[in-house]
Amino acid sequence: LDELRDVADIWAAAAMNLTAPDLRRMARFVAAQDRRMGVGQRGAEMIAAE
Repeated sequence: LDELRDVADIWAAAAMNLTAPDLRRMARFVAAQDRRMGVGQRGAEMIAAE
């Protein structure tokens, strides 16, 4: 349990340090992956809303 907490703390700290350019780059990666997997825009929006 301590190891899981440590990993979660590291992940949260990294997430809090993401910049706007980082988030835009990640969004482009997701869109490219969705295109390769054949997920339409509507499908991506539904997944994001979950």
